[in-house]
Amino acid sequence: MNKVYCITVKNSVAALNLSPLSVCRPIEGGLVGFDAPETGARFASDGFGDGGYALDTGIPPRELSLTFEVTDKAYFESVRASAIRLMNPHEEATLTVTLTSRHRSIRAYPCGVPEFSTGGTGCPLKIKMSFTAPSPFFSDGEWIRLSLPTNVPLLSFPFSPMAGAGTVCAMAQSSTYTAKITNPGDVSCGFIASLRAVHGSVDSPYVSMNGHFVKFDDVMLRGDSLTVDTRRGSKGLICNGTRRYSFTRDSTFFSLGPGENTLTFSAEDNLQNLEVSVRFVPLYLGA
Repeated sequence: MNKVYCITVKNSVAALNLSPLSVCRPIEGGLVGFDAPETGARFASDGFGDGGYALDTGIPPRELSLTFEVTDKAYFESVRASAIRLMNPHEEATLTVTLTSRHRSIRAYPCGVPEFSTGGTGCPLKIKMSFTAPSPFFSDGEWIRLSLPTNVPLLSFPFSPMAGAGTVCAMAQSSTYTAKITNPGDVSCGFIASLRAVHGSVDSPYVSMNGHFVKFDDVMLRGDSLTVDTRRGSKGLICNGTRRYSFTRDSTFFSLGPGENTLTFSAEDNLQNLEVSVRFVPLYLGA
């Protein structure tokens, strides 16, 4: 991995900063697993010809390791103690990679115990720490947000009846709201759609894309809020702060693909009463 400025490893009780200018200095080749992930594709031979075909594809959990050294003996004990605290198997750690122009993080669990070694003179202290990230993707932690207008001007023209003059404006109470969203990440990612019935009740609102949809199988009353979460590990509906399972059986908690996506919001009735916003965090294949 090249051009690393800093790597921070932290959990709720400890943290270490690794950089060429810090107390903890990564050794040459000591950062493993921070670039492109391994693939998990399995293939079978074609019994009727050359080549084969894919049985399944995917990316397994990411294995990461950091090997670094401490040359100043005054810091040996404090760094060693922090490394031990960071390898607590009950604590999830966050590894953040800082390059010159960006920060990307991944959440991982300690794997094994920290390895300590010293040279013949007792210096430097060399430490190796290994982690496993169940989700193999990095993120920059920055939410991309979008709010959708609920009413769109339909027509505007001068109007002169028998006396006076003025302008008549109509508002389209559309049957759908559409939003084009660009996902700058390397892979698909889930999103959070926040729906609020601000002007009155809304019957069975839903969000869809490319034939997939998530539909709330109930009525939102005025003032109700509904969160549609399609992120990995968090999928579900939350209505007024309470998790609900009131989605139709054919609902699919789909993701936003890399590049441009078109989300459509609709409802069985009274869509014009709905206020909608969307947010998501892009995911990347490497730091």
